[in-house]
Amino acid sequence: MNLCILVAGRLNSGKGADLPEFPELFHRLFERSDPGKTIRLSYMAALDEELPKDVGAFDGYLITGSPFSVYEDFPWIRHLTAFIRSAFDAGLPLAGICFGHQMLAQALGGRVEKSARGWGVGVRRSSIVARQPWMDRTSPQTLDLIYLHRDQVIKLPPNALLLMEDAFCPFGGFSIQDSVFAVQGHPELTNEICESLIRQRADRIEPDRAQVALTSLYAPHHGNRVGKWIVNFFLKKK
Repeated sequence: MNLCILVAGRLNSGKGADLPEFPELFHRLFERSDPGKTIRLSYMAALDEELPKDVGAFDGYLITGSPFSVYEDFPWIRHLTAFIRSAFDAGLPLAGICFGHQMLAQALGGRVEKSARGWGVGVRRSSIVARQPWMDRTSPQTLDLIYLHRDQVIKLPPNALLLMEDAFCPFGGFSIQDSVFAVQGHPELTNEICESLIRQRADRIEPDRAQVALTSLYAPHHGNRVGKWIVNFFLKKK
């Protein structure tokens, strides 16, 4: 299967950080989650106006995180929105992580806003409220993931199934039949990278919340489990 990862943001902010960028992080996640290399990855920088000319050029698409907001009026966001709608109409599988989760929700008829709850950062536990065939059926009913977001989905698209929720983020993951799988958390991030990103944003994140988040990063998380779900989601369409 040929999967294109549409890169919507960069992690290094120009403040001296030297973090791996999304292509490297998703390469590592798929190395762990797809050891048989049944999915071949390509990358295009959607934030630099790189999109396939033909929506059928790949078998599926994954949209990454981003420091941007999906409701900002940038040409590349408008073009990505149109591309997502075309891919969805063509029946191609779409996955989204953080910004990608929000992008899929908004492009397909949901709604995203800056949350009055403030930043959601660190390792957080959500409840799994529904399962799809690509999700393992023997795992616990909770999921611990790394989060780093201020925006939230506040309305799901039509026909969406809520998969996970918590008190801070009621729409933490959703699917639309066999076509869409979206998660607010970051399965591709490590605790160390999240710590660096929190410190980069120290002037924006509430100090008490940042400290709680940094403490939470001593705990393990289920990023690899969600990575396997993503692989399963795409392979079922092969």
